[in-house]
Amino acid sequence: MDAQKHPKDRAPSVIGLGFVVLDLVFSRSSEYAPTWAVGGSCGNVTSILSFLGWSTTVASLIGNDVAGDMLDTELTSLGVDTSFLIKGNPATTPIVVQHNSRTASGDREHIFSFQCPYSGTQLPRFRPYPTKHVISLVEHSTDWDVLYIDRATPAATLMAREMRAAGGLVVFEPTSEAELTREPSLLQHVQIVKFSGSQIPKTSPSLSNELAALQICTHGPQGLSYRLKGGQWRHLPPFAADHIEDSAGSGDWVTASFIDGFYNTCSNDPNCLSDESIVDILSTGQRRAAENCAYAGARGLMEAYASPCTPSLDVSSPMPHKLATRKYLPRNIAFTELTQKRPYFPRYRASSYRVTPILSHHHMGRPIPTSG
Repeated sequence: MDAQKHPKDRAPSVIGLGFVVLDLVFSRSSEYAPTWAVGGSCGNVTSILSFLGWSTTVASLIGNDVAGDMLDTELTSLGVDTSFLIKGNPATTPIVVQHNSRTASGDREHIFSFQCPYSGTQLPRFRPYPTKHVISLVEHSTDWDVLYIDRATPAATLMAREMRAAGGLVVFEPTSEAELTREPSLLQHVQIVKFSGSQIPKTSPSLSNELAALQICTHGPQGLSYRLKGGQWRHLPPFAADHIEDSAGSGDWVTASFIDGFYNTCSNDPNCLSDESIVDILSTGQRRAAENCAYAGARGLMEAYASPCTPSLDVSSPMPHKLATRKYLPRNIAFTELTQKRPYFPRYRASSYRVTPILSHHHMGRPIPTSG
């Protein structure tokens, strides 16, 4: 069942099912006009894997609104297939605000918020992928080598079951202990679980050492730990970052790099993993995560790779259309306009629609206070 699905004479493929969000990043250099980018673990991991040469697809529920258009167009420019993005109505596109600042001691920090920094209103959040649309994913389950999930939903459980039956690899990255118990049957189909130790303790009763073939627990600047099925936790020290501008998204670099290295080593059979191969693969992810900390944004390393000062990322030939570029939200566009509805067309595709920013007479407001 876990035998290789596809020959290695073509790019490996992944379907990401979960959280895709519009990130609005405020820093001291963009107090009035934040930069924006595709965000969410699902959005970041699929974008990074596309950058690393994978064929990537994303499945998520966003809104039929301006922010949804921005996400769809940006993902497409990064080489991610958006055919399974559902532009729901009355759903609105999730938006996360990231504030970058310095602590009193001068260290960099970032804070995430679902609250508009100007009006104080709550911004749209994640909504599960509609189960009625999963049938179209299931019909294509043999097209992908890997399923990446970052939210436990009925759709994720159904798709994980089908992917395992088709011989695919299922990777689950829960964000909290609640995600481990929300869909109990999901864990039966998962082969690799990765989570943050700050959100889920390694001692969680939901994480027995028989849960999956491999479990990975990240500890931020303290490195990470892993254990094979039936084994004990083993700690790996961190890679020192030469400079920390923004640590957001570092975990997504570890995830994407591990999926890439794992497939190149074992195809989709986790039983071939050894301690030596795991350490080698995870170390590559840790190094890339440390390099990404030197740049603003969850995928700042992709943007930097397009500059003359190319970092030491071991990517043989990244495609130019998959390189990230920094984009500023126009100063005279209001947050409320990001969720402004488009005329609803069920078969709407951004590739056949010219996205035109809607400008407002309402100025976004005063700068966000920053510390340091």
